[in-house]
Amino acid sequence: MIDTIDTVGDKICMFGFSRGAYTARALAGMLYKVGLLPAGNIQQIPFAYDMYQREDEAMSKEFKQASCRSVHIDFLGVWDTVSSVGLVPHHFPYVHENRAVRYLRHALALDERRVKFIPQFCTDPPSDTAVNNAKEQEKDNNAEKRAYTSPMSDVEEVWFTGVHCDVGGGAVINEKTVKLSGIPLRWMIRECFKCNTRIVFDAAVLRKLGLPVYVSGETGNPILAPLYEVTSLPYPSPSQETPTPQDNLEILPADYELRRDLDDARDDLHDMLKGSPMWNILEWLPLHLKKEKALASGAKGRDSYRWVWNRGKGRKIVKREIQEGWKVHRTVLLRLHADKDYVPQACPNIPIAKNPQTNRDKTREADVGRATKSLKDPRRLDHDEWRGLEWIIPQDGSAWTLVNPHKTKKGD
Repeated sequence: MIDTIDTVGDKICMFGFSRGAYTARALAGMLYKVGLLPAGNIQQIPFAYDMYQREDEAMSKEFKQASCRSVHIDFLGVWDTVSSVGLVPHHFPYVHENRAVRYLRHALALDERRVKFIPQFCTDPPSDTAVNNAKEQEKDNNAEKRAYTSPMSDVEEVWFTGVHCDVGGGAVINEKTVKLSGIPLRWMIRECFKCNTRIVFDAAVLRKLGLPVYVSGETGNPILAPLYEVTSLPYPSPSQETPTPQDNLEILPADYELRRDLDDARDDLHDMLKGSPMWNILEWLPLHLKKEKALASGAKGRDSYRWVWNRGKGRKIVKREIQEGWKVHRTVLLRLHADKDYVPQACPNIPIAKNPQTNRDKTREADVGRATKSLKDPRRLDHDEWRGLEWIIPQDGSAWTLVNPHKTKKGD
């Protein structure tokens, strides 16, 4: 990157999965804090890395002004970010909050349960006003001023059916065409087109992945057809066989991508806790871990940690994630309506999940004050409770946002 990136005209796009996603976000944080070293100056990388890890913001800023170039990351696409490396976890600056990133897209696994795979949520950066007030007394050069007054980052996190490797890939062999990981991959590629990254994809490969792509006669670049609109449930029945695209880019049915989603959404989950004794051992050991809220906010100190005895419990979806607009992909609701036995493992921090009652009638009584004391941590919702949640269907129809966490649909 040092030798290939030109700060004028070039766009930086980063992608990563699992620990690689955390690495990509840490690299983006380093580029924001200390900048990009000049071409050919690789001998200063260890020093720049040390500056990135230090808490002395003033010294890091001086180093950035004197020795580095200010850059922005146009697109950061990550799948299920975790930092489960070693017994003692490391946390780096600006991993959860980074103003240098223009578009950040994060695909998360609804059904992962392993305690060492706690998701690293993203947060929206502080407002421009707050940053400008903190910087207005300092003399910045033009590049620095642009870096701190850039537009707000566009951050979107979407939850998908499946465990860690079902979302990021690796659960099944590459040759298998029907797999849960195809859904978040198509979503991420669509986001690349939507955010105008100008990445030149191979059109034939995208069509084999399940995307209706055509080639522009003028530029020769791939053009992605609009997402097939679905405005209500249940989804159309997958009665027709999904066509297999050929390399000659022939015309595809309008609902081609939807039918690929239907096929992939019904694939099996690959829960590692059901086949690995080693992962199960960790679930029954008390571990000293950073709280989900502290991970999202960047809080430090003793109060930001707690002892966890997970015992295979699903991920906690923190309140901040709910308040900012909790989004699940449309295929999650598809599976809920098509498979009565499917119940996501995640525990969303919404009122109904803090109620210890599991009976639907008692749950409704709880809403008017007849329940026992609420749970400290949210529980897993049952199938009917999931189907009873109300969702907003966006214009593009890809990810559905929870309408009101305080109520559910009646009679569902």
